[in-house]
Amino acid sequence: MYVDSDTLVRRNFDELFRLPYTFAAVPDVYVDAQGYVTAFNAGVLFLRPDSALFTDMVGKIATARYPAEQAEQAFLNQYFGAEALRLPYAYNGNLAIKKRTPQLWAALQDELRIMHFTMAKPFLQGDYDEVPMDQLEKNAAKVAHRKPAYKEEIAEWVEAWRETRRTYATKLAKCSAL
Repeated sequence: MYVDSDTLVRRNFDELFRLPYTFAAVPDVYVDAQGYVTAFNAGVLFLRPDSALFTDMVGKIATARYPAEQAEQAFLNQYFGAEALRLPYAYNGNLAIKKRTPQLWAALQDELRIMHFTMAKPFLQGDYDEVPMDQLEKNAAKVAHRKPAYKEEIAEWVEAWRETRRTYATKLAKCSAL
């Protein structure tokens, strides 16, 4: 399983490990005219490792035709195409859903397993600059102020960060010292 660093796991998703799939992902969502598409978002990927498959992918990547600006997401969509199992939005809750269809976002909340911070990133500042650990909460407040539509999601991220800090305080202090 691959999960982007701009996601927040909200609940268990062990049921996916019982599915007989090679590759699964959630359809992507755009806030522009593209809207809801069948191509998947590569921010959360469920895959079954296979060395023969990997070798085949490596052999095809140099000659594959895909939009380079979409990097691995475009290549994976081109490579797996219709064979990829499409999972429900609950497994990759892209914040673009909230912007496009607030009612759908509200309906997803009880089942949402992974939230994907595509529209507001409480852990980054400016043009994707890192934020020091001791400034994360302050930065998240700034992001929530700039993007008030996502204040509830940012508040949930802040609470998860606080829990992480409480749980791993000693280890985080060692990381900061590096």
